Amino acid sequence: MDEKVSATTVLGQYAESCPTAFMPFMEKTLSTLQTMVEYWHDDARAAAYDSLHKVVLATHSCFPPTQHVASNGTPSITEVVELSQQTRLVLNVAMPLLSSPAEYDNSKIAVASAAGALGHLLKKLGRGAVDAVHLEAASKMAQALLHGNAVCQVCGEGGCTVVGIVCYVRLGGCWFLPSLSS
Repeated sequence: MDEKVSATTVLGQYAESCPTAFMPFMEKTLSTLQTMVEYWHDDARAAAYDSLHKVVLATHSCFPPTQHVASNGTPSITEVVELSQQTRLVLNVAMPLLSSPAEYDNSKIAVASAAGALGHLLKKLGRGAVDAVHLEAASKMAQALLHGNAVCQVCGEGGCTVVGIVCYVRLGGCWFLPSLSS
């Protein structure tokens, strides 16, 4: 098991450390990460969520966004980021995977990893980079976590030992909630 978790983690680390050299392996990596988010072990899913946001950011750094400039030639204060086609393609794979675990995953570790990765991704991509459909899904995930309605937070028949996942996400420095409000 440790090998799968380590290998999944390393995919994200490679993408983060040397994004240009990593680009030829992006398609296979995305396919692998899509498989790993459905894996039976919590730590493997958590590693996959963490790596997903790193491959999106690696693509974003290799294919920078179009910068909008004001008519006087200076960058606009209310600048909206327009992602490259390459980044948008990778983001369209990653966003549904990162924003849906609260609906089905019973692992607090995996859901916290997905929420943290999602928040970090939203913050790094910038204002307006993510379309309304993906933002709505991220918002639904945040609401589920805040209201204690995520599958991993629902108490079973054997009692309730829920650890506050939203507190973990907020205090863990993941910036999930501030990303949605800014």
